[in-house]
Amino acid sequence: VLESARGAATDFGFMYDWSDVAVCTNVTADHLFERGIDSVEQMAGLKLLIVDRARHAVVLNADNAASAGMLGRLTGRRAWMVSASSGPGELRERFGADVDCVVAEPDGDVEWLVIYDGDRRIPVLPVGQVPVTLEGRLRYNVSNTLQTIAACYQQGISIDVIRRELEGFEPNYEINPGRLNFYREHPFTVLFDYAHNEDGFRHLRAFVDSQEVAGRKIVSYAVVARMDDQAIRDLAATMEGSFDFYLCRNYPKLYGRQPQEVPALMKQALIERGVDESAILETPHDDCVQRALEVCRPGDLLVFCASTKNLHSEWEQITSFRYGEDS
Repeated sequence: VLESARGAATDFGFMYDWSDVAVCTNVTADHLFERGIDSVEQMAGLKLLIVDRARHAVVLNADNAASAGMLGRLTGRRAWMVSASSGPGELRERFGADVDCVVAEPDGDVEWLVIYDGDRRIPVLPVGQVPVTLEGRLRYNVSNTLQTIAACYQQGISIDVIRRELEGFEPNYEINPGRLNFYREHPFTVLFDYAHNEDGFRHLRAFVDSQEVAGRKIVSYAVVARMDDQAIRDLAATMEGSFDFYLCRNYPKLYGRQPQEVPALMKQALIERGVDESAILETPHDDCVQRALEVCRPGDLLVFCASTKNLHSEWEQITSFRYGEDS
């Protein structure tokens, strides 16, 4: 399995000539204004070049317009459309009667992940049995699971193997670092996640909103410094409304800005949205984990948005912290 990183593809080209199956999970506004990619349409064009290397089949996300829009430009290969919100009838009406599908659909009171291979309906397993979906509450992971099923099935992997591996794919740090990892060994709970863009922040907020917490909900997050001031403020503001306390920080790479410039813009955006200034703390990157842990009290939920380059060291600081001794 190869993941074609956008940055590497633009800088160095492609690491392979062809694949048997290619998957486009989605196309969003993330990573724009880098390496000459300034619009979602341009990003879709780059990802199309990757998907077009598939020899046998492509898997596209019917719930993402830019991903679904690639279908007409990928002729001569088997097409799989996946959807967490539409059934096979609607998908075949939209994309053609010969399109195969993997969908999430109700069967009585249970939501199932189901393959539609021509006239065959093949139930795989209930959504609630896939740990990374948190019983279906994480809809983006439902979508990711559907795409995984389509790619594996196309490669001839048996339903039993697909089911077994999905049931064992836990959202813990050992298996899936930075993807909704909980640490519950402190008097408070830490949720460690790699959310870093608008979609990620909104999904994370929706999950946090669904959680009952005895204490406060606290978030420590950063916004990348390469964007202009208004874009930084807009992205920072997407976190407003779900938390009682906000820790605003920068990423290590400053793109020519001063260290506290981005946190100040984030704070300004939150205040403009009605957050009280006393509920916001600007923190330096080098001290961000310690500062976040120090503000927590028993019963709190701390949501810590991890940075890729410091993922392991940040997790180590969280797990090695001693409440009452280090604070």
